[in-house]
Amino acid sequence: MELKEIIEKAKAYFSELYADRIYNKIILLEEVEPLEGEKWKITLGFYEENIIKSNILSVSLMQGDLKKTYKILYLDKNGKVEKIKNYD
Repeated sequence: MELKEIIEKAKAYFSELYADRIYNKIILLEEVEPLEGEKWKITLGFYEENIIKSNILSVSLMQGDLKKTYKILYLDKNGKVEKIKNYD
């Protein structure tokens, strides 16, 4: 399977799994690394809303901004996602 197809499969799987967290449905390819046994390690980035709630004098305030989050996907040679890890 071509690298471009592997990346497309990773992004499609990821966008379905994390649909409620991805801001504006934009997924960024950050890094691709081949592994032994024709496997792949793909790092994807996305923006998600960072909502902070605070109570000041019984008034609830919500303040939102965006934070960039990264996830590492491990795929087999056919593009099947085997595991997902947080990027440290």
